[in-house]
Amino acid sequence: MNTLLEPGILNVLTNDTGVTDIVGTRIYSSFLPDDITYPALLFFEVSSIEMPEASVARPRWQFSCYAETETAAKQLSDAVIAALKNISGIKATIDIPKTVYEGRNRIYDDEMNLWNFATDFILIYRE
Repeated sequence: MNTLLEPGILNVLTNDTGVTDIVGTRIYSSFLPDDITYPALLFFEVSSIEMPEASVARPRWQFSCYAETETAAKQLSDAVIAALKNISGIKATIDIPKTVYEGRNRIYDDEMNLWNFATDFILIYRE
């Protein structure tokens, strides 16, 4: 997990009313706690490509948008996309000059009885 990016991402998501109107404070990094109410948002780093010759890193982050209905999960995914798409200059512990929306997958989890729209972004930043 990239602890440099996490505070900035969390700051953007928790200050975006499009996201918080849906999930309230149920925004988590790395794992979902037990016995939570849905909808909820989970985000984590999937992979990272470092380009030392350019002093740039390009980690892929997934934003898992969980809800009890497909419509609610998609609405949360749409809100996350709107909050993160094409933003620049996230200020926390690091400057993120660009975000790139990479797409999403619609998933139904039989064990959890939940819909998940797994929404991916590349967050480009200078190291």
